[in-house]
Amino acid sequence: MHVLVPGAWTVHHGHMLLEHIEHDIRAALPNATVFTHLESLDDPSSWQDLTLDRADAAEERTTAQP
Repeated sequence: MHVLVPGAWTVHHGHMLLEHIEHDIRAALPNATVFTHLESLDDPSSWQDLTLDRADAAEERTTAQP
């Protein structure tokens, strides 16, 4: 799960939010494996990584470069 937070947040603040999110998901779904990734709302590249298929995303980046 990608979690976008304000760019002014500290890493610690963002990490604490992720800990709460992961805890809540595991409480609701005890057998779930949860992966989170913190990204800045202020970074345009945070909005471009929407696909779950990393191989396709890597290929798109490679073919899009001049």
